[in-house]
Amino acid sequence: MPRVNRIKTDYPGVYYIMGEGARGPERIYYIMYRRDGKLIEEKAGRQFQDDMTPAKASGLRAQRIDKKDIPNKEKRAQEKKEKEAQAGKWTFDKLWGHYQENRGDGVKGLQTDIYRYDKFLKTLLGSKEPKNVIDLDIKRLKHSASMKKSSPQTQKHVYSLLIRISNYGMKESLCPGLSVKIEKPEVSNERAESLTAEQIKQVVEVLNADTNPIAKALLFALYTGCRKSEVLRLPWSNIDFDNNRILITHRKGRKGGKYGKDLNIHMAPAVRDLLFSIPRTGDLVFAGEKGRERSQTRHVTKRMKKAASLPDEFRPWHGLRHNFASMLVSQGESLYMVQSLLGHSNPSTTKRYSHMTEKALNQASEKAASLIDEASKAKQQESKKPEQ
Repeated sequence: MPRVNRIKTDYPGVYYIMGEGARGPERIYYIMYRRDGKLIEEKAGRQFQDDMTPAKASGLRAQRIDKKDIPNKEKRAQEKKEKEAQAGKWTFDKLWGHYQENRGDGVKGLQTDIYRYDKFLKTLLGSKEPKNVIDLDIKRLKHSASMKKSSPQTQKHVYSLLIRISNYGMKESLCPGLSVKIEKPEVSNERAESLTAEQIKQVVEVLNADTNPIAKALLFALYTGCRKSEVLRLPWSNIDFDNNRILITHRKGRKGGKYGKDLNIHMAPAVRDLLFSIPRTGDLVFAGEKGRERSQTRHVTKRMKKAASLPDEFRPWHGLRHNFASMLVSQGESLYMVQSLLGHSNPSTTKRYSHMTEKALNQASEKAASLIDEASKAKQQESKKPEQ
């Protein structure tokens, strides 16, 4: 360190030089001390930037002399070593960043996953490697304030995200996976989604009376059984009025960052009339402002639920799709038919409607038995008639 322009302070071994800072000229404090017989001279901090004073600098010097702190050179070497070691570790933070970079395009719900990761996982598990996660870490996650305030469904999604990130690291041969068993909370899928015929009629009337374009999107979902994302991302180029067909893309069920298989559905007369009533304001059928995809629909769905007197727990988009399937099954359509129309890639997803199939079969069986019984009674009465 050049000895020019050194200005002593009232504290032994503490001096400063004048330098330029964000506020203009400021003092830059240095300390001098001996450690293991070696003279060490190092920077203590800047007057404004680091809020450094001669007294604080003297305190740092005393800690270094008493070996309660290490010299700056050793600190930098230690930080460098830790950084190099950390660079070779595939922590959840690093895996999550890699996952987003390589699987971000076309992955439905990525923004929701980012929110879940930042809120629930980052602080508690972000710096850990999957292989080093222990039962205590999972217990801490379970009992964290954010998890306690969340619903069982959200908790299940958080655990699934944690497992998915770990599995991604294993699949890409980046690191070993989790060694602990994670038990997800049981969530019942039986929600108050089933509407009566009168409620469905009321929903249709409410949506027909609503002038907001989102109301037409909801009607389209009810008539076709399409998911919210499939409806809001539907382009006019996928509408074939000549052949009464609609090509549904951007579908759930993707693998490796890709969407599921496209689905070509029939355009029923009611759907055709609905589409003809929609003005073309962009490439998307249900385009939002400046032709962009709509992101906010809650104000309309909330209004619909209130006007149609639907239960508070009714989930509009999912519920309309559910009722589309329910009506098909209750009319005797096979689960295979419903699976095809809804585009379920996994048959087990459609099995939730199996109890309705049984109900329809029971009704058909009772009807058949009744007809047979009536025929039998008629035959008996015929045989009892006196001969002419």
